[in-house]
Order: sequence, then structure tokens, then C-alpha cells
Amino acid sequence: MDFRNQLDFFLNTWKSYLRARSVLASFQLLYTLEKVWPGPVEQLVQFIVYLSLKHLSPATVRLYISGMSFSHKARNLKDTTKNFVVSKMLEDLHRNHPQRDNRAPITLSLLRQIIDALPSICTSTYESLLFKSSFMMAYFSMLRVSEFTTKNKSDSSTEALHLSDVVLPDRQLKINIKKNKKDQRGHSTFIVINKYRDNASICPVLTLKKYLSARPTVSGRNQLFMHFDGSSLTCYQLSANSMLRKSVNICNIPNPYLLKSHSFRIGAATEASNRGIYEDEAIKNGEGGRQVHLSATSGFRGKNNFFICTEVNNIIANSLK
Repeated sequence: MDFRNQLDFFLNTWKSYLRARSVLASFQLLYTLEKVWPGPVEQLVQFIVYLSLKHLSPATVRLYISGMSFSHKARNLKDTTKNFVVSKMLEDLHRNHPQRDNRAPITLSLLRQIIDALPSICTSTYESLLFKSSFMMAYFSMLRVSEFTTKNKSDSSTEALHLSDVVLPDRQLKINIKKNKKDQRGHSTFIVINKYRDNASICPVLTLKKYLSARPTVSGRNQLFMHFDGSSLTCYQLSANSMLRKSVNICNIPNPYLLKSHSFRIGAATEASNRGIYEDEAIKNGEGGRQVHLSATSGFRGKNNFFICTEVNNIIANSLK
């Protein structure tokens, strides 16, 4: 992770912890509780109940408690947030208030339909190829859209995939993921996608090769995915409110509002599940001893986590006709 990304990460975390302390202070003032450190277990229990009654999500409650834990450690005090009762309350809060994922998966057949619709809604052949390649990248590499697109057209940050992050040997696509949600410190992970049958109607390796051959060279613009004028492909342009939504509408798909940009990732995870590939079966060692996998939250078929790697793509590739 470069200095800028590292600084943003710590600043965002610090802001969250400051917010937690502010909410705690309001709670103590409201109920005339003494402001002491470390926070008494009884007060922590009351604080969790207070946050729950305010309808804060379990994840937000846990974040606020983590902020208090940080304050304890920073003062070299006993961390009362690790108390058994506090821990069990946080667990029960998650168990009793599950966050239902209402996003639908983009299946392999649906991906074909969406890609086939691109030429009729894109302004040029290049734009159609750009979005086709990016849609396939989102699905077959199981990346989050934010991991290979930028926040705005002029964004030149190193978080999005760059040309140097992809290697295309004879029959493979190798991708270097510099940073992801589970790797905020940027230790980097490699994933490999094998080339599908030459007669396959959908192949991420062949499509990316075709895109790269058409991609113009623009000085100072190193992002993998960019428009012909050199501006970067943004997260919004790929989102459910933009090109994805237009493609889905053309296909007349029922309940299109359930399809979001994360649906590519969910769809790949669901495909892996349908083929009997789960977390303990799909993990493989990658280059340099690092594991070639990315976790994905699904919410479908009762499974919470799936892993995608070379083996997953091999099985899907062999079944394509």
C-alpha cells in the first residue's frame, strides 16, 4: 500500500473511532453517567442496548465498541470491551438482527445476455469492448468493482488495476490484486484465470486480449480500463445506475433492481457453490506461496463465504460450450 492509501485508511478508521466517542459522550450525558476510563462493563452493556434501540446495525455497534477498545489500549488501560458479557451481547446482536442481502446474482447465462446487449447501447465498438471486458473481469476474477475502477474520471490513484497488474501468457490471465477489502495494507495477491475453449462464446482471457489491442496509449494514464479519450472507467459507470442498468433493461430481466454491481461477484460465488466448490476445497497456493483466492459474501443458498481461484475457473471453463 502506498503512503496515500495508508494515510486514508488510518484517517477513516480514526474518524470512525472519534464518532464512537462522540456517541458515547452523548449517551453518558443523557443518562447522567460518569465518564471514566476504562469504561465499566455495566456501562458498556447499557451502551450496546442504547445503540440497539437506536436501530443501529450490528456492524456499526461493533465498530463503536472497537473504538472504545482502541481508547483503552491507547491509555494502557484494561480493555473491558473484551469482557465475556460484552462479547456475547455483540454476538447475540448479530444473530438476532441478520443483515439480509437482497441483491440477486448475475448468473453465467445472464452475463451472456448482458454482454450481448452492449453493442446496442454503447456509443462505439470500443466502448462496447471496454464494458464487456470489465463485466467479465468483475465476474470471472470475482473482484469488487471498486478494485478495478476509479472514483472519478480524472482519478489516477494506484488502487484501481493498472496495465502492469495484468499479464497475459499464452493461455492464461494473471492478475495482481494490490489491495482488497480483506487486505487493506496492500500485501498483494495473484489470481489466475485460464483460457476457455477457443469456440467458447464467453472467455475473459480472449476478451481482455482483444480489449488491450484496441486500448489507446495515453501519456500518464496507466489504469487498465479507460475510455478512448484517456479518462478512467469509474465505479459509477459500471454500477446499477448506469451501464449495468441499461444492459439489464434491454434484456427485459424480471426484478432488475435486484441486480447491482456486486451481483457479478455474488453470481460467481453462487456458480462455484452450484458446482460443489466451497471454501475448504478451492484454496490453492499461488505464486510465492501466497494463496490464490478472494473471499466473497453471497447470502444465497445458506453459504456465507466462497473462494474463487484457478481451480474454480478451470471447472467452469471445461463446462462451457
